Amino acid sequence: MKRWLKYVSVFTLLFSSIFYWYLLDGRLTNGAEFEIDITQLRQLANSVAGEKPSEIQVEKVAQFYFFSTLAMAGSGFKTLPMGVYVFRLRSPEGDIIIDSGYDQAMATASHADFFVPAYERTQQALSQANKIVITHGHKDHIGGILRHKNLAEILPKVMLSKEQLDVPESIRPRFPQGVLESYKPLRYENYHALQAGVVLIKTPGHTPGSQMIYVQLQTNEEFLFLGDVA
Repeated sequence: MKRWLKYVSVFTLLFSSIFYWYLLDGRLTNGAEFEIDITQLRQLANSVAGEKPSEIQVEKVAQFYFFSTLAMAGSGFKTLPMGVYVFRLRSPEGDIIIDSGYDQAMATASHADFFVPAYERTQQALSQANKIVITHGHKDHIGGILRHKNLAEILPKVMLSKEQLDVPESIRPRFPQGVLESYKPLRYENYHALQAGVVLIKTPGHTPGSQMIYVQLQTNEEFLFLGDVA
């Protein structure tokens, strides 16, 4: 009986420590800062011939809910709504889609509200896009690609990095068998100019292959798509 109580005590102490460190303690850890060279980003955004994006459009395909402390340590246990978004950069050089949302089955599995018309519009936008990128491999960001009815048709436009392609299936949903056999991933270090006004930024994140996307519009307005990095 004493040994049993000892094991329970050790488990309780370990669980409490993890719970406090990861969910209640809001202090930044050492090395949490990530520097971005904005001068280099601007140079790269202007290094590619062609016209920059003219407009950013957004669709909210779903919304789920969780405790706010899971988004920001120490913020408590109030319910926080979290949207599942798809962004389209309208450009004379061809539209770019950032993230793809997910379908109704994935939304149901996440106990999320699902917005059918918005999802259908994003699926059409994926078909019409010139390039498609994702911030990272979680299902609410890549699921719309995986569930596209013409996946083989849009796949050549999907710019997955080597790190995103190598994400284990325990993190990233499974691609249909054989569809990636001849796929060549995007390889880059630090920054990659994707199109005029659009630069990919390799970043730390909660999945391997996380990246942010810097966008400079024709008006010189600047935007940074974070995904789940911050």
